[in-house]
Amino acid sequence: MLAGALPGLLTGEPVRGGADLLAVAADCARRSSARGAIAEVAEVAGRGTASRLVKEAKALREVLAGA
Repeated sequence: MLAGALPGLLTGEPVRGGADLLAVAADCARRSSARGAIAEVAEVAGRGTASRLVKEAKALREVLAGA
């Protein structure tokens, strides 16, 4: 469910609570052994900032990559 929602939420203007949503998505992916890249998550994770949103996107990207 979150995999379908994330692309729309990560595109365009930042969404309040986006970092929290990514943290929940990473936890869900970890628990369910979900795998597979989400382009919008990878784009946010690749940003050069140290924001919590980027940190959580990196964590989710790693989980989805099986790291």
